[in-house]
Amino acid sequence: MGVAAPERLGGPVTRTPGGPYKRGGSGSSRPRSWFSAPLISNRTIRTGQNGGSKFRKDGEIRSLSPLCGCDMLRRMKSLLWAAVGIMAAVVASGQTGMPSDIDAKSLTRLPPVERKDLDEKGQKIFDSLAGPNATAAPRGILGLGMYNPALADALHKLHDSVIREGTLGNRTNEIAILVATREERMSLNEWYSHEGLALKVGVEQAVIDIIKFGKEPEGLAEKDALVIRFGRELFREWHVGSETFAKAVELFGRRGVVELIGVMGDYSMVGMMLQAVDQQLPGRAALPPLVTK
Repeated sequence: MGVAAPERLGGPVTRTPGGPYKRGGSGSSRPRSWFSAPLISNRTIRTGQNGGSKFRKDGEIRSLSPLCGCDMLRRMKSLLWAAVGIMAAVVASGQTGMPSDIDAKSLTRLPPVERKDLDEKGQKIFDSLAGPNATAAPRGILGLGMYNPALADALHKLHDSVIREGTLGNRTNEIAILVATREERMSLNEWYSHEGLALKVGVEQAVIDIIKFGKEPEGLAEKDALVIRFGRELFREWHVGSETFAKAVELFGRRGVVELIGVMGDYSMVGMMLQAVDQQLPGRAALPPLVTK
């Protein structure tokens, strides 16, 4: 009577003592699971001397140790767990592709501030920015600023004053932020965040590419082109020409010009602070070199 072997698709596999494995039925020989399938398939097994076995493949006979399927399965599991252990050791040793002084939670050189480490006044600011149920500060500029809660609060208020309470509008704000971020060439995080936001508020990819690659703002809407020129003069020449400034006042008004400077100054400071603590952005490629001719 046949000795049952592990079942495979296409019917059970049986083996007569001293004889070959045979499969009943027809169909695919693909195993249902690599845990439960025979470890040797599509081969003819013959019993050899001293309990050993031989199998024939492509006309060649090779010796096999007399291991049962359970022994082989245990060996494979051991190898699998060894591989997992090696991967864990690599991660534990810090071989993540990031500099060794980067904190795993904040992704900067400084660990995140915890609420419990702040005084009562600091905790109130923490709650207003991170939320009453948060225990660690948010990532990014506000998390960094939380080392001095008053600074974090001031950064938040500065942002709101020129963005939420400003008069430039979402489109002009996002173009100004992209120009400042790109021309300063410090914060990759701010660029990628606001590239997506710019698209959402209707800034065309062609406009973004002009900013990204340093192309001339030709063929753009007058306000879009003016913001790009204004920012480039400010960051490249450290001076805005009289003609450019007068045109900005004409298009945005005096208050609008001050807000434009405020938006660019806000994100310039953000970029500088994040660059100093070497904020990491895993999975994001560096931007191409900026053409500044």
